[in-house]
Amino acid sequence: MMIESAAPGKQAFYQLCELVNYEDPAPMWSRICEWSQVLTLAQPTLPPRIVELGSGLSFKIIFALQILGYSQELETIDLDIASLSAQAQVHRYLEPGFSIKLSAQDVTTRQFAGDSCLVVGNHFVDDFIANQFPIPAFPRAKAYSDPEMHRRYWLQLASLGAGRIAHHLASILLARCDAPLLLNNYISRFEGTHGLEEKVTFVNSVMAKLADLLTKSGHHTQLLSRKNDVWLYKKRCMAQECRHAGK
Repeated sequence: MMIESAAPGKQAFYQLCELVNYEDPAPMWSRICEWSQVLTLAQPTLPPRIVELGSGLSFKIIFALQILGYSQELETIDLDIASLSAQAQVHRYLEPGFSIKLSAQDVTTRQFAGDSCLVVGNHFVDDFIANQFPIPAFPRAKAYSDPEMHRRYWLQLASLGAGRIAHHLASILLARCDAPLLLNNYISRFEGTHGLEEKVTFVNSVMAKLADLLTKSGHHTQLLSRKNDVWLYKKRCMAQECRHAGK
């Protein structure tokens, strides 16, 4: 396993953090290395296409794939054009061995099928929930910039119940994502700074129920805790694997 101090791309990462005045980059680099390790455990041979959901202004997947020497295609999907532009700029800065495709789309309108791609999402589940359950009294942009409003926003979402939310997310994933899927959740810098651990616990409970629903629907699904992170890994539907094996 590649140790963090020797991983490719580390110097470029720290230089980039210095350019944008990002303070204390070590925890983020550690999380990038964590992604590279979990990707290797989940799929030792990465597929021709990696699809990142809701990348935002996080560049963990780009750097994790650089560490792994990935050489094919990363597609990053986000409705925010500024976020996609930032992903392209970091890709140009890093000059990794893989290409990048930028897609300004709603992830719920896409179809992800087969083993030729792996769908990933870094700290994506909370955004997935928020997008599917908008609360008019809490404008999304303000709720994600004001810590106290953020707290009240997620209390409202939690009142809907983890089970109801998980059922809704499962219905989307079962209809739209037959491909392998890897999602994680953790206490972000914003959440940790402002004492939003209850939100993180709620999102983790949704992920646990989601994993159970996907399993009951015939998918190999694992929910794993690694350090302080929760990971959901869904393989292809067992019934489809059986049909493929019988050909």
